[in-house]
Amino acid sequence: MWENEAINLTRSIHRTNWKSTWSDKMNGKDNKTRLFLAAVFFFWFSQYTYVPHLSAYLKEMGASLTLIGIVTGSYGFTQMAARIPLGLLSDRIGKRKIFVSIGLFLAFAANMLFLLFHSDLMMVAARGTAGLAAASWVIITVLYSSYFQAGKSTHAMGSLSAINNLGRLVGMLLAGIALLVFSGYRAMFVIGAAGAVIAFIFSLFIEENVPENRKPMTLAGFLKVIRNKQLLCMSCAMLIGQFYISGMVSGFTPLLAAEYGAVSWHRSALSIVDIAMSMLGALTVSSASADKAGEQRYMLIRVIALSILTLCIPFSPNLPVLFILQGLGGFCTGSLSAMFMGLSIRHFPDDQRSTAMGCYQAIYGIGMFLGPVLIGGVADALGMRAGYIMVAALLLLIIPLILIWAGEEQKERI
Repeated sequence: MWENEAINLTRSIHRTNWKSTWSDKMNGKDNKTRLFLAAVFFFWFSQYTYVPHLSAYLKEMGASLTLIGIVTGSYGFTQMAARIPLGLLSDRIGKRKIFVSIGLFLAFAANMLFLLFHSDLMMVAARGTAGLAAASWVIITVLYSSYFQAGKSTHAMGSLSAINNLGRLVGMLLAGIALLVFSGYRAMFVIGAAGAVIAFIFSLFIEENVPENRKPMTLAGFLKVIRNKQLLCMSCAMLIGQFYISGMVSGFTPLLAAEYGAVSWHRSALSIVDIAMSMLGALTVSSASADKAGEQRYMLIRVIALSILTLCIPFSPNLPVLFILQGLGGFCTGSLSAMFMGLSIRHFPDDQRSTAMGCYQAIYGIGMFLGPVLIGGVADALGMRAGYIMVAALLLLIIPLILIWAGEEQKERI
């Protein structure tokens, strides 16, 4: 008992600033946490080595903006289809680690498909396989949060999101260097495949952490989860956010940069700036700043800022300004993503969390699929600026969702 009180007091002290919180997550936990974070780092490393250059690669192959949107959107489509069944199955059988390892293996398979095949159809299949791999993020986030007390899920997600972004950043950086050195796209897929192998090896040593007295998920339990208003609000907010993240950052901003004369290393640098600032934004969620400012106000300020930034991006006068806007947008999306994810599962018991996270990620997966496809169609018909204006307007729809969520949270406290 006294030992538990001492641990809780220590954690409270650590949360007074982001540096201490980060130290608590990285050094205050045992090796299972370090191994887990290492696997997550290399997983997202492998998933994002080619992302900054995929749209340019497809355009070189003669693909239309609509086809580029379909290839980009297939990543979200397979996630959308797989996440709820994956979460349900995990909660039903009480296993998580095996699904993590399978997801990391699929990341390797996606890179190999890109490396070995070059038709439009296989590009869709490869990106779809990467989406299936990313569907394991449902289980990854829940398994990691199970290492912490239920009330600390938001802080845990901040740390996990930071490692996610760090892996993506390093993957993009190494791939960009490889493109300069080897002057070909194959190098980035080789690097991605190697990262996936390392992630898979680490995953074999992470610790399963499912409660012994868990209750298997039932249909009634699933219906209760999916009707939870806090979950639905955060899921729909992230769905809209994916119009910017998947549609703009991963899809069309690299093409916009090309109009300013950007070459391959510029595209890598643009994505690196976005990821670095996303990581910084995620770290602010792990700090006490979110609690001091108030969660509602914290999210509202970033949503409004992101909408304004999105509106400004297509009117950038030059490439340096585009870099600045991309970085500021990354800070907003990094903090919002971590906040939405942590708040979506905060009130669920452990034996419902995989299902809740599956629902959350499946719902926002709709945005990952629909965003690039819709924006690609609008861009083909009206130009890329029209796509950005549409997304800037849609982002404002997150505001009422946050207000509804805040009302439900207030009822929870009464």
